[in-house]
Amino acid sequence: MTDGKQQYGSTEVVFPHPAVVDFPHVFSVDPSNGKYACTFLIDKDTEEGKETLKANMQAIFNAVKRGFIDGVFKVKGIDPDADDFDAKAKEFMRSEGFHNPLRDGAPKAEKTPEFADRYYVKASSKPSDEHPSVPAVDMRRTPLTSATLYSGALAKAKIWYAPYSNSNGTGVTAVLIAIVKTGDGERLAGSGPSDPLDGFGLPDGEPKSDDPFEGIV
Repeated sequence: MTDGKQQYGSTEVVFPHPAVVDFPHVFSVDPSNGKYACTFLIDKDTEEGKETLKANMQAIFNAVKRGFIDGVFKVKGIDPDADDFDAKAKEFMRSEGFHNPLRDGAPKAEKTPEFADRYYVKASSKPSDEHPSVPAVDMRRTPLTSATLYSGALAKAKIWYAPYSNSNGTGVTAVLIAIVKTGDGERLAGSGPSDPLDGFGLPDGEPKSDDPFEGIV
């Protein structure tokens, strides 16, 4: 208890294990809503996936508790100072109409097979003066590009979960803070070539010499 109210814990999570990136839109905003966004696919059945799901669910639950403590959610019978607060908050999360950002991919799997046997979370953020873009780097802090961060790549994410209640409904929203690519994966359908220069018959990698006459004279 602090100031008569229970603490809600951290509402921010860093994925403990990589997830599969899908629909990355982090190098320019979506003109339809002015936001950056990315979807992360998390395996249901692997130990790594279960740990990542658990970490996200805990942060979402903490965000729900924060919603009650800060007065965003006002539901008769749910009191942050009561001993049954956690149990009541979990019931609220399961209620019809509550938006949980961590969703089962099964309903989408028929049209998008990569969602099968996975949960997914779509996180987004709107640029601001303080955070004009989403940091997206590899394990060496090298900035990523649309060619290196593609649908199918493996990455960890930092997401902040925030409670909301407005004319659009009640729930928790996922705010995208940063992405760190951990490795390459099988490219998903429609993600385009990994190298825009594919098809020209160029040698792999960077030029080996700055001498334009090497091999000629």
